[in-house]
Amino acid sequence: RGLIHENDVEALKGFRAILDREFKTNLALKSKATASSYRGKSAKYAAVNTTDGRKDTYWATDDAVNTGSIEIPLGKTQTVKYIVVQEYIALGQRVKSWTAEIWKDGAWKQVGTATTIGYKRILKIEPEETDKIRINITDSKACPVISNIEVY
Repeated sequence: RGLIHENDVEALKGFRAILDREFKTNLALKSKATASSYRGKSAKYAAVNTTDGRKDTYWATDDAVNTGSIEIPLGKTQTVKYIVVQEYIALGQRVKSWTAEIWKDGAWKQVGTATTIGYKRILKIEPEETDKIRINITDSKACPVISNIEVY
């Protein structure tokens, strides 16, 4: 017997199994994300950087723009339960508020709202069928810089 009780070890293994199951496949990976705008129309700051699987690329708006939207097509209708958003934290925490929407019955339906994002925010939603999602940055201290969006 080690320093951690067997019951705790089993509980941790169970928790790991849940995480592995729930976050197995990122439905947004390599998606052709688009944005309402991006800095200087430069590919270096385009929305596709949020779904490329890299942490060193990001979407950004122009300096004077503190809001914006990113739309992510999922390729086909799928069940969505979690939306993960990450800021490019090397440039600081900027987002003050944001919403998440899914495309349902020909219109956008809000499924979540939150305040800060920081390094990572996992938004758990009621399971919904959709073929695309939209992240709306509704307020930010400076131009938002989003490095990663994942959908599970």
